[in-house]
Amino acid sequence: MDSDDELKRLYEKTRDELTAGQRANAEQFDRSILTLSAGFLAISIGFIGNIVDPENVKFQWILHLSWVLFGLTIIVTLRGMIYGQQILKELLESAHDYYIEKNPDAYDDSATLSKKIDRVNRAVSNLFTLAVALTIIFAVLNSGGEYMATKRTENVEAAETVKRSQPANTFQKPSGGTTSGEQTQQEKTDAEKKK
Repeated sequence: MDSDDELKRLYEKTRDELTAGQRANAEQFDRSILTLSAGFLAISIGFIGNIVDPENVKFQWILHLSWVLFGLTIIVTLRGMIYGQQILKELLESAHDYYIEKNPDAYDDSATLSKKIDRVNRAVSNLFTLAVALTIIFAVLNSGGEYMATKRTENVEAAETVKRSQPANTFQKPSGGTTSGEQTQQEKTDAEKKK
């Protein structure tokens, strides 16, 4: 096997490994960040009222900033997917130049292009981390014990009301409590005492 065949084989192997590895890493990272960002955003919007008294909110700008950061995380992740595909094409061209065209300068391109992707991934990671931290800080600063205790009591009372409600397949009693032929428990007890 001559050196040209060896270089071609190495090129094809490198190309295939780069393509598969880049795709797998990018998909997993992007999927995780998108899922977590969207989830945290939805949870913070949907449930913040359960831990924060809407009438006594402090530092609301922190919550709004965290929402903006979650949104930016999603946008940068989506844009990063497109950018990553562009970088992958450039890496493939550089691999072709290095292995097939025997251009030694193309070797440095792989490190340069990989650093560009790393910067995007770090930016996404930092945005996400900051957004989560701000959401937690907002919740801690505004989670008054009294409000949470009140909400917990309301939830317990609502649960007790549901437990006491009649099963779905039973008749409801008229507002007087009985129909004309029915006796209340108290009336039954009084009738037994008279006997």
